[in-house]
Amino acid sequence: MREGNLIFERSLARLPILEQDVFHLLDEIGIDSRLRIRAYLFLIKNPDMLRAFIGYTLEERKELLFTMMFDP
Repeated sequence: MREGNLIFERSLARLPILEQDVFHLLDEIGIDSRLRIRAYLFLIKNPDMLRAFIGYTLEERKELLFTMMFDP
């Protein structure tokens, strides 16, 4: 049972998309090149935030990302 729980926890921690796709999503919403690395690393380090970002409307993703990154 413990091994099953560990596998489940690891699967939750994994990214829902490939890392290179995260870069394309950031490019798609027009993230400035100076912020792109910071935004990329933020999303890669925070799989739950990445899931929220992907699930949000395309038109408002940029605002959501800035809110997640800069609002405590």
